[in-house]
Amino acid sequence: MRGRDARRSRGGSGKSAGFSLVELLVALVILLIGLALAAEIGVRARALLARSVRDGLRPPIAATLDLLRTDVQGADGYLPPRLGDTSGWTEEPLSLRTAGGEVLYRMVFGTFERATFDATGVQTAHLSLVRDAAAWRWRQVDSKLLEVSIAYLAEPGAPGAAGRAVRRDTLRLALRGTPQGWGW
Repeated sequence: MRGRDARRSRGGSGKSAGFSLVELLVALVILLIGLALAAEIGVRARALLARSVRDGLRPPIAATLDLLRTDVQGADGYLPPRLGDTSGWTEEPLSLRTAGGEVLYRMVFGTFERATFDATGVQTAHLSLVRDAAAWRWRQVDSKLLEVSIAYLAEPGAPGAAGRAVRRDTLRLALRGTPQGWGW
């Protein structure tokens, strides 16, 4: 009896100290849940960073539309389209006449561009406005009113369907550049 009493007095029950298998499994499950949450946060942060970089490399479409609006409203006139479908829409370049020359909007290999020319026809500036343009079209509503539509990739370079999604912005613009011009 003496041996058994001696073990009790030392605080031992005859078992070795440590964790049980159930305790280890619970700790492992908690650790795996934490790692899964951390991985999900990392994936979302990476996607957000990639989207921010794509947006930063592309000029804002609002600035492009504002430039187009300013040019159309300041133009003295424009060359009417030669071709168009039954609704009047055409994909031809839009040539705006100004006092200083000409402003030309056109689509070249998926890039929506703006070029300016002086009165002698020499190109003075060229600017790529939308690199991921899907379509461009315009039509004459009446002699001083144009409707312009630009379709572009909403999130170019994004994986899956998001990278192929197209947005379309349409503007109706009045020429006001002539002295007797009207507009709003």
